[in-house]
Amino acid sequence: YFFLFLAGAFFFYARPEKIHGDIVTLGTWLGFAEFEPVEDRFWVILSVSLMMTIAACCFMASLKVPETKNFVIPVLVGKLTSSGLGVKEFLVSSPHGFHYLVITLVDFPLFLVAAVYYIRVVREPGGPPE
Repeated sequence: YFFLFLAGAFFFYARPEKIHGDIVTLGTWLGFAEFEPVEDRFWVILSVSLMMTIAACCFMASLKVPETKNFVIPVLVGKLTSSGLGVKEFLVSSPHGFHYLVITLVDFPLFLVAAVYYIRVVREPGGPPE
């Protein structure tokens, strides 16, 4: 997960317009209305800082499993929050809200995988999952 979030942060910072274009293309193909990109990099910077925080938590969690398992909790909270808010915004802003659904489609599977591994570590206090 550390490398996934690290790479995501660098790519998102370097090419937010590419990500926007891909989401618009897919959404248009699925019949959703286009959404305008935000020209100011304010939200990009905040998003990248969160991705780096999540990457750091994943790195810290991996150092000495199971003792460091609780570093995963902020990752779980963040992914569940973005997934829930993504669904909520999608439901209230359709047909213009495909980009909100994308947040949930990306973050909820990440939440599930991290939650499964976290639960396995909690249940097996003697060592990491197989």
